[in-house]
Amino acid sequence: MATSRRTFLQRILNGLGIAAIAPVAYAGAVYLYPPLAGRKTRAAQFTTDEPEKLFHGKNYATIKLGDKDAILFKKPDNTFEAMSLQCTHAGCTLLWQEQDNQFHCRCHGGIFRRDGSVAAAPPTQPLEHLTVRHSDGIVTVIDKAI
Repeated sequence: MATSRRTFLQRILNGLGIAAIAPVAYAGAVYLYPPLAGRKTRAAQFTTDEPEKLFHGKNYATIKLGDKDAILFKKPDNTFEAMSLQCTHAGCTLLWQEQDNQFHCRCHGGIFRRDGSVAAAPPTQPLEHLTVRHSDGIVTVIDKAI
């Protein structure tokens, strides 16, 4: 069965329409959800010369690293540890539940232990630990895996 010229041209134009829409849809999805592109927005660092003011009598403080949230813990030996508050499942911001000693994800119910390891699915990867430097009363958190 021969295809008419009109049917052939209609199929070509429909194909071009889909081909034109696909990149726009991908760009929109990547804008709304950057992990689709495999990119992470990185901030250089967070620095404070008054770390005690961050903690307000607690052993943790939430901080901003660019557009990303992180948590800074003060350990009993006066050293510091920082982790990303970005869920490794879908990138949602985690909540630290001090009474449970766990991080909870409101999006899909994932749970992480205090050390960043996965306690309950759907996440399969632990939280990202961040580099912390502490010298002469100045604490610097670098948004970079250690």
